[in-house]
Amino acid sequence: MAHEPEYRQLQLFDREPHNALALKMLAEFKGNSGPVSYYGELPSSEEMLENIGHQLHSHRPHTVVLCAEAFANFGDISDTLIERLRDTFSDFDITLYCTLRRVDHYLPSWYAQCINFGRRLAPLRGGGFDSFVDTIHIDYCRLLNPWLRLIPDANLILRDYDEVLEAGGSIPDFLASIQLESHSMVVVPCMLNSGIPHRFIEICRVANWELDAKDSARLRQGIVSLANEAVVDAKPRPDLLGKNRDKLAVLFDPVDRSLGQLIGRERFFSPATAQPPLYEEGKVFTSAVEELAEALVSVRVTDRTRRYVSSLDLASMGRYN
Repeated sequence: MAHEPEYRQLQLFDREPHNALALKMLAEFKGNSGPVSYYGELPSSEEMLENIGHQLHSHRPHTVVLCAEAFANFGDISDTLIERLRDTFSDFDITLYCTLRRVDHYLPSWYAQCINFGRRLAPLRGGGFDSFVDTIHIDYCRLLNPWLRLIPDANLILRDYDEVLEAGGSIPDFLASIQLESHSMVVVPCMLNSGIPHRFIEICRVANWELDAKDSARLRQGIVSLANEAVVDAKPRPDLLGKNRDKLAVLFDPVDRSLGQLIGRERFFSPATAQPPLYEEGKVFTSAVEELAEALVSVRVTDRTRRYVSSLDLASMGRYN
């Protein structure tokens, strides 16, 4: 986020897909000039940044907001990615706004998203956990420090996701943090992250390995549809981390302390608030299979997929670990 120090009239323009910009920059850095996931064919990142530059010249806005989850990957990949954004706004005062979620809440959620993307992973309670060690998904300092190093004069706003929710959600909290009036936003979008309830993640995890890509995708889509329509119950909620929960706490402790130092307190995250109980994954799996097998008659999946789901049992959980 950047503020032009001399021009004080606030102007907000239609939101643009800045995640597309971030993903395109990442793809180009990795040598991929083709279509980008979720966006297809896009202009080059150079053209996108030039377009932003033209808008800055034409409209001379007081505040410019670039918002993209994918920006979080930049520092872990190359300083060049951050430098390109920084240099685009060299005439502006820059604010870095970052919302972080407690890692024991975030990691299961991200893992569930990976399963929803169709990735073939070991269970998070087992070998799947190791793929996230030494990554930005646990070491948030690895995400944040390159930005602070490359833009040392930036104002940093670091927010706890739980506190953001208490403040009314991401958009109200963001506007309050940067001291903008909420009425200047014409449309506040609804929640968009509709995913697979954790209760059914293990079913989808195994299916990603054992069904073909088309059938497993339809199964995942069917579960999301059933959950959105409350045909299947998202509870009880399993503990996807299992025995790795204690290991995660040890790994994250120094990260939490380092983040706390940035805002002048011992730790960044407040003590955990009361959460719905989590259940051992095996106890949840059997009831989830039974309920889903009955509910699948109302969604568009093949008979082969329905038979497959009905055939799953506790032994299935031990596969691909």
